[in-house]
Amino acid sequence: MTRLPRRLVATAIAACATALLTLGSATPATAHNSQIGSSPDAGAILDAAPAKVSVRFDAALMDIGEALVVRAADGTIVSTGIPTIKGNAIRTDMRTDVPAGEYTVAYRIVSKDGHPVTATFAYTLTSGSVTASAATAPTPQSSPAPAAASEDPPTTQGDGPGVVIYVLISAALAGTAIALVARSRR
Repeated sequence: MTRLPRRLVATAIAACATALLTLGSATPATAHNSQIGSSPDAGAILDAAPAKVSVRFDAALMDIGEALVVRAADGTIVSTGIPTIKGNAIRTDMRTDVPAGEYTVAYRIVSKDGHPVTATFAYTLTSGSVTASAATAPTPQSSPAPAAASEDPPTTQGDGPGVVIYVLISAALAGTAIALVARSRR
């Protein structure tokens, strides 16, 4: 077999090591905002209807394409006005003359990296104004407590393919480096 010059082998190993270090230390381009809190909290049980609902994230938001809607169990929208963004939070005003029951908060924000993030969570109101929809609204005793929103809400674009590509590129570079070293020692 032909023997590769040591200089070529050393250059190839250095290039592979540099590529691996660069890929390993790079922050992912698909890092989306994650919900870090809300008011009311996900899964909260409240005695009185909140005047505002807000959701906080781990980084600032883009002020485009945002949505924050709160719905009663019967689908009635109880949030009012246009949601507003300030820094890393989105909020909306609420009607306070609402019946007891479960309320679902649904949001869509755009992370500073340009990727949209959507998720929902729920809270329960134990007392409220008596209206026709109060008879159909579930009570905390008749329905299980809602699951809290995860710390890392679902996004419209997953991070999975980036990890797979990183692993495949790393394996290919490592294999190339090993093959070159083994070949140069023959």
